[in-house]
Amino acid sequence: MQVAAFGTKVFSGSVNRTLVPESMDGSLELKRQVQDNVSGKPSTYIKGAGLRQLNFVIKLKRVLGVDVAAEIKSFESMLEDAKPLPLTIGGVKEGNNNFLLVNVSKSKIKMLGTTLISAEVSLTFEEFYKKGSAKDPSSNGMNFNLDNVISDKFHYVDKLDEKRSNPNAEAALKNGPMTRSML
Repeated sequence: MQVAAFGTKVFSGSVNRTLVPESMDGSLELKRQVQDNVSGKPSTYIKGAGLRQLNFVIKLKRVLGVDVAAEIKSFESMLEDAKPLPLTIGGVKEGNNNFLLVNVSKSKIKMLGTTLISAEVSLTFEEFYKKGSAKDPSSNGMNFNLDNVISDKFHYVDKLDEKRSNPNAEAALKNGPMTRSML
């Protein structure tokens, strides 16, 4: 019986093998900003829904047909791949977007000799909306090049063919700069 799936990784239980989340929880937060208001209560600027986050806790047990070390390695490999995949729970896709596996945490590890026989693994999935890009930390959120701003705002184009001629200009240049005494 399939309980959930992340991409091709299926969380299910059968007679031979059990890989079922013991618990699942999630959250969705409304992003907002409280703004001070001099005349009374502060106002609230609503930015929109944040990214969904889901957590699974899975008990891996060798006696239930699970290769504990291989499953942990599989989860860690999925995290390192950083590939957004669909997440389904009960056969229904969670949300409109894919998810990233963003945290794999191991606890309650038990070994028999050098073999892992059980462990509790916590998986955190976060909704993936669209790929962003790294921002320069020194730019403080301001992403512009001053040279581009100057050249865009103060761009000089010499339009020689559109200039009118000044017959006195040549004579003035020969005499040099005008001084107050020449007036």
